[in-house]
Amino acid sequence: MKTLIILSLFALFVSGCKPKPNSTNQQTTYSCPIVSAEEIAKIAPVIKKWTDFNNIDFTQAKLISVDTICLDCPLDPKDIYPRDFDDGDADRWIDVDYSPNKQRYVDLGLFGGYDVNEDEEFVFLGWDDCQEVSLVDCEKKIKKMVLWLGSSERAEDVFWKSDDIFIVVGHNCGDGFVCLFDITKQTKSYYQIEVDGIEGDEIEVNYINKVYWKEKGIVVVEP
Repeated sequence: MKTLIILSLFALFVSGCKPKPNSTNQQTTYSCPIVSAEEIAKIAPVIKKWTDFNNIDFTQAKLISVDTICLDCPLDPKDIYPRDFDDGDADRWIDVDYSPNKQRYVDLGLFGGYDVNEDEEFVFLGWDDCQEVSLVDCEKKIKKMVLWLGSSERAEDVFWKSDDIFIVVGHNCGDGFVCLFDITKQTKSYYQIEVDGIEGDEIEVNYINKVYWKEKGIVVVEP
């Protein structure tokens, strides 16, 4: 495992990404040029639906940080936000994103979930001021929070590249973000893209309302 992480970090250095002085053992932040052709080929086709909708150009992304994160470790009570796996987590949910082999899923924690109305439609219940993104392993019975987003951030979709690699995309204030999780390498790579037309703390929700919920058969009720 350590060899894989060292090789990944060496590849970043060769590509021109320079570690910043405040790097730690758990997180390394980078000052990087525009993403490499290798990164574009690996990520851009997987998230194309999201980038096309939002008119976001991943070729202009920059790698901000690479974290070491144990994505399939058993529950550790010392974690800041430990999450217990329960029997309900293994049920089949319509508002989560499963890996190709259906062993794992990512729950975007979209603020209150959904309910069923009198017409037997699934109805989105509304937004909250924070968002908890969790990875659930139904086979190993492990539930882990992998992202916590505040009021100026929003995760909008999850794309599985393979059974061990998934990508969470969304907006952070006036920027787009792409967060790649590699379960085999136990890493989280965070990319940032400047987005034209979005300023300050403005958050776009059009993709979630028009694409994400629609694909899952959930009716969005505008406030």
